[in-house]
Amino acid sequence: MAEAGEQPEADQIGDQRQRAEPEQQRPARSTGTPTMRANSALPPAQGLYLPRFEHDSCGVNFVCHLKGEASHRIVELGLGALCRMQHRGALGAEENTGDGAGILLQVPDAFYRQVLPFELPEAGSYATGIAFLPAEPDMADRAIGMVDEIIRQEGLEILGWRDLPIDDSMIGDAARAAQPTFRQLFLAGTCRARAEALTLAHKAGANPEKVVEAIGGGVAGSWILQNRSSNMLNDTYPLGFRTRLHRKDLAIALDAARTFEVPVPVTSLVATIEDSLIAQGFGDEDMSSLARFVRRGANVPDGPMKG
Repeated sequence: MAEAGEQPEADQIGDQRQRAEPEQQRPARSTGTPTMRANSALPPAQGLYLPRFEHDSCGVNFVCHLKGEASHRIVELGLGALCRMQHRGALGAEENTGDGAGILLQVPDAFYRQVLPFELPEAGSYATGIAFLPAEPDMADRAIGMVDEIIRQEGLEILGWRDLPIDDSMIGDAARAAQPTFRQLFLAGTCRARAEALTLAHKAGANPEKVVEAIGGGVAGSWILQNRSSNMLNDTYPLGFRTRLHRKDLAIALDAARTFEVPVPVTSLVATIEDSLIAQGFGDEDMSSLARFVRRGANVPDGPMKG
């Protein structure tokens, strides 16, 4: 029996053997980060993708049409695949209470236009997501109000909220006790739209400042857009967030979109406009200078817009 501070004989032999082994033959000491095999089939680091973040998951199924045609049949196949993934919907004491599972699909634009009580902009120029809200109605409304305020602060437009139809007839008691309220949010950007509204008001003989006041009182109101509207009205674009830096961020987003084959027509359009502005020497102006593009396209002279 070894005394404190001494190694057992077997450990001493193992330590000597390890020191005698060539460095390249030793197994890598664990650092808490998965190591990649030399013959790994994973692609190299590129864009936003880093292979070191790859890890095993509970299970993922992928269903698609080889020609990119959207259909409800793909949704049916996706649900069928999901129901066959027993571990991802792990069961507890109740066989009808799982740990949560679902499917991710393309935005069904045509379907939304049939069921929504409000108008949507062109496909690809809005975003949508499902909110899991408190079950108590007053608390759910309060949470929605907080989300709405953040959206306005970010200079985005709230298109509307949709109450989702659900079928909870088959869920267990434990799942029912924790069931949230489901609402669907639709939103869009407003900066370019505001530039177009101000230019249209100017050419139509309306007072652009009154247009700013009217828009600011609606769902498109926010401190950011109020500030940008002043730039657009005065045709001066002091340093805020430089257009060339914003274009650099868009390049990252566009590269990721190409990698994952996601159509982003609005982002591509903004990138094209910003490329034009940068080429004309406006890259160090605030990104609200995209109003220059709209004004010049409408043959509005440079300078302040007045009613």
